[in-house]
Amino acid sequence: ARGGGGHLIWLGCHFIDLFQYVLGVKIVEVASFTGVVGGQPVEVEDSAAVLFRFSNGVLGTLTSGYYLDEGKQSSFALWGEHGWLRMWPLEKDCLEWYGIPLKETSARKQTMEYAAEKDGYHKFVRSAVRAAAGLEPPPIEPEEGLHVLKTIFAAYRAAETGRAQKVN
Repeated sequence: ARGGGGHLIWLGCHFIDLFQYVLGVKIVEVASFTGVVGGQPVEVEDSAAVLFRFSNGVLGTLTSGYYLDEGKQSSFALWGEHGWLRMWPLEKDCLEWYGIPLKETSARKQTMEYAAEKDGYHKFVRSAVRAAAGLEPPPIEPEEGLHVLKTIFAAYRAAETGRAQKVN
């Protein structure tokens, strides 16, 4: 209760922020399941499956977990009118997308191999701490961060109630 949740609020927040950044629109509704499925004695969820509806009609999914004996596993997908994007952020071939170009008749599918920066997470945390101390601008705008948190708590409500929730 002191931490506000488990895996979804701890690491899932970064994917939710990324979704909204990539699309340039906000999440307006969520449905979800959360649970302790990794077999470890924890009291907060170690796994979440969330469905998102964005303000422009795009749908997205996030499946995310942290299994203490195996590490992190995450994947997400965005589905829209002109194509889709899928990502497995911890894999070598992490990004795949398919789009129907507006000016071309043929569809295209592409992939990208990810050259992971070893210390990206720690740099982000350092920047957030320095911003809290007034030493630099925040790495995320406060309104964007607040909407991410509202989205997460709507996902927790959806998991508890079994009903999709609006993000207010």
